[in-house]
Amino acid sequence: MPFMEAACPGKLVHVHCCSRSPSWLTTSDAPFEVDTWSSDGALLAGAMLNDAGNPVALGVWDVRGQRLHKRIDMPLVRSTTIDVSFVPGTHGLLANTPAGLALVDADTGRARVILKVAPPFENRLSGDGRTLLVERPSVEADLWLMELAK
Repeated sequence: MPFMEAACPGKLVHVHCCSRSPSWLTTSDAPFEVDTWSSDGALLAGAMLNDAGNPVALGVWDVRGQRLHKRIDMPLVRSTTIDVSFVPGTHGLLANTPAGLALVDADTGRARVILKVAPPFENRLSGDGRTLLVERPSVEADLWLMELAK
C-alpha cells in the first residue's frame, strides 16, 4: 500500500510505494501539503498554500491519473499538523475552517460545516471513522503520570 512521506515547496508531492521506488507527483498549481489518502487509494488530499504558507484551498490529487483532480477554494484555518482527513469509505474530507469543522465532498467540492467551533482547533478521525477528536490548544494544562502495577 502506498503512503506519502511529505509534501514539498515547489509544487511537488513525494509518494512512497512498497512495491517500487519513490516517485514525485507534480502540480502546476500552488504548493500542496498532502495530509491524507482516500480509503480506496484513488485520491490524496491536503491544503494548497499561498506564498506566505497559508492554506487557501484544498487540493485533491488523482493517484492513477497523476494529476490534480480538484482544487476547492475555501477559507481554511492554518494548523500546525494535519489540516484535512478523508472519512473512511468515502471521498468526504474533514477540513478546519474559520466557521468550524467542515465536511467537504472531494468529487463535487461542496462543503458544509458539521461542527461550529472557533479557531484555533485541530481534529483527528479514527481509522474506522467512528470517533472524532476535536482538540483546542491551550496554554494551561495538567500533566498526569500513571504507573501501573504489574
